[in-house]
Amino acid sequence: MAEPTPRRSLRLLEQACSQGCLHLCAHVAHYHLEGASVSPDVTRGLRWLERACDGGDAAGCRRLAEIYDQGVFVARDAVRSISLFERAYDLGYGCADGLCL
Repeated sequence: MAEPTPRRSLRLLEQACSQGCLHLCAHVAHYHLEGASVSPDVTRGLRWLERACDGGDAAGCRRLAEIYDQGVFVARDAVRSISLFERAYDLGYGCADGLCL
């Protein structure tokens, strides 16, 4: 069995996301946006977050909304941010036992 390394972990996460485990796409995005074990690549990181959100991952939509809201990695875009926050909410972000915050 191959030795576990951060780069190997990233490759496995990318494979899982590409095969439909879309909730893992946000984790892949983190590696690229923050430069965790790889060189930072904002474009690639944002693409992985878009993929997560487009696939129905509420946490991915929330993270993308925060990025546009704060203008981190991208130009600030309030309209886009609100739309993404609404999508995250519609997908259940912030809801537990039927109670949404």
